[in-house]
Amino acid sequence: MKKNGINLDECRKLTHVDKLNGQNASGLRNSGDISGKRCKNPPDCRKSGNIIGKRCINAPEFRKSGAMAEKRCKNAPECRNSGDIAGKRCINAPECRKSGDITGKRCINAPECRKSGDIAEKRCINAPECRENGDIAGKRCINAPECRKTGDIV
Repeated sequence: MKKNGINLDECRKLTHVDKLNGQNASGLRNSGDISGKRCKNPPDCRKSGNIIGKRCINAPEFRKSGAMAEKRCKNAPECRNSGDIAGKRCINAPECRKSGDITGKRCINAPECRKSGDIAEKRCINAPECRENGDIAGKRCINAPECRKTGDIV
């Protein structure tokens, strides 16, 4: 007897249940295949990280690899280390603070930015280099000593 394309006789052999479309058959739990869909809780799914055609959220392998639901993970150690969260550069990862790169833009407060005077791809406002060279956001500065000396303001 077949129901929804499943051989209930075979299910009965495995579990003696014929009204659940084979959802409790030990063989299906092992193979991770129920009614043509990937199963939710079989050991194989937990191990392989594959649940109903999507990558699993809590499988150990994914916590290790830093991939959840086909996106980069948010809290996995590897993501914190690499500075990659959900496909964007991280905000608070040590590497980002060190490199001055946050979500694809130059950082605002990283030491490298303060030193180089580069904030969000514009010249910085308060960095010592800007005060010294009189260049703020691509315009001549207003109050830098160099501007007062040269008489060039904006």
